[in-house]
Amino acid sequence: SDSIAVIIGRAGSKGLPGKNSRLVAGLPMVAHAIGHARSSQHVKRIVVSTDGDEIARAARETGTEVIMRPPILAGDTATVDGAVRHALETLGAPERIVVVLYANVPVRPVGLIDRAIDHLVETGADSVQSYESVGKKHPWWMSRMDESGRIVPWHRNDVYRRQDLP
Repeated sequence: SDSIAVIIGRAGSKGLPGKNSRLVAGLPMVAHAIGHARSSQHVKRIVVSTDGDEIARAARETGTEVIMRPPILAGDTATVDGAVRHALETLGAPERIVVVLYANVPVRPVGLIDRAIDHLVETGADSVQSYESVGKKHPWWMSRMDESGRIVPWHRNDVYRRQDLP
């Protein structure tokens, strides 16, 4: 199943400005996500969606396609969905499976992307999402698995951006 990976990374960040182009273990943060996508057997195309020149430069240095986002899709109110849809519409991407990766995640388990795609195809689900163990997370963002193996919110939640949490 051929897939496209859309790596999203804004230039602006309240918590750590410029984080997606900062060096981590000698590479710009976004380059780690590109490497994860490249290691997938299923991902055949990779694109970085950003509003940041440094992020774009770092992505292009790895030979990765870049889609520059308009300001309306790059501010504090921008959504992941908006950025990913913009990238796909700009590319006219025909791929049926879209892998969304955050640029600010430098470490992912080996094979995670392929396991997620395999699970998506095997189950016929409309989406698959990875999770990590509960740590210092806001309670509104916690989830649990129900009896049928579906992920459901632990608490009714309509807040998707850290800045909007109580």
